[in-house]
Amino acid sequence: YPVPNLSQDPFCCLFLISCLQLNFFEKMASKIQKLMWGGRMLSEQFKGLSQMGGMTTFVRNYTPATDAVTEEDESLGVKEGKSMHPDLLNANMKATQYAVRGELYLRASQLQKEGMEITYTNVGNPHALGQKPLTFNRQVLSLCCAPFLLENPAVTAEFPTDAINRAKQILSYLPGGVGAYSDSRGSGGVRQEVADYITARDGFAANPDNI
Repeated sequence: YPVPNLSQDPFCCLFLISCLQLNFFEKMASKIQKLMWGGRMLSEQFKGLSQMGGMTTFVRNYTPATDAVTEEDESLGVKEGKSMHPDLLNANMKATQYAVRGELYLRASQLQKEGMEITYTNVGNPHALGQKPLTFNRQVLSLCCAPFLLENPAVTAEFPTDAINRAKQILSYLPGGVGAYSDSRGSGGVRQEVADYITARDGFAANPDNI
């Protein structure tokens, strides 16, 4: 699959951020779980819960596990009290080098201090080299985040018509604005657009309720 250009697809950016957050909270929940229940999984603690008469009885009769987490229990991903202990990290991760700020960069910085003109190409930074930014996404996002701009008579002097129309269309999908929660599956209007695109691309009707 082609790698998405995040500078052109802010929705993809938001998706990746959500994935990172979910991964973070999953790990945190797992760690809290282990600390609270002495290293046993919650699923084990809740076995036979229905036979015990419900949560109230479970809490009242529960006796803390004796096999509490120890600082050396590597099976739980903990060593010396650290879940990120060097001995628990993947060897490839520990061998990773941040070459973006490696020897070439340091040498270039030194030459620049000595008066030499340096064009840095060690990172993707096209704007610094004169490339014009992709304005459409920024314009639409600006209007969606500050919809009062659409009510200003001078908006057409600052924003092109296509950006204004697109912002109005997106806002019509979001009654509460971009700061409010939408359907957990995503905005219905956006999902309909995705379905229409798939239908046009593949020649088979796509159902937005399946997206």
